[in-house]
Amino acid sequence: KEALRRDALERQELSLRLKVADCANSLTPREREVLEYVVQGMMNKQIAYEMNISEVMVKIHRGRVVRKMEAKSIPDLVRKHILIQKKITLFS
Repeated sequence: KEALRRDALERQELSLRLKVADCANSLTPREREVLEYVVQGMMNKQIAYEMNISEVMVKIHRGRVVRKMEAKSIPDLVRKHILIQKKITLFS
């Protein structure tokens, strides 16, 4: 029973990771760059400076990232980012 329970949990996590990875794959390179800065905890003004773009553009990219990643909040976005950083291994 324990093995079946653990297997069900692992399958559920894998399914979630694959769904989040699909969302992440929909990001443009610029949106991915903004995502990396956001998960580091940088403010829009700091991101704008680092990327040499306006703060308004950062807000636009950040909004698109949150929408495409289907995140409910910035902490949720960070959790999803961490989730997709884990190596996904599939067993045949």
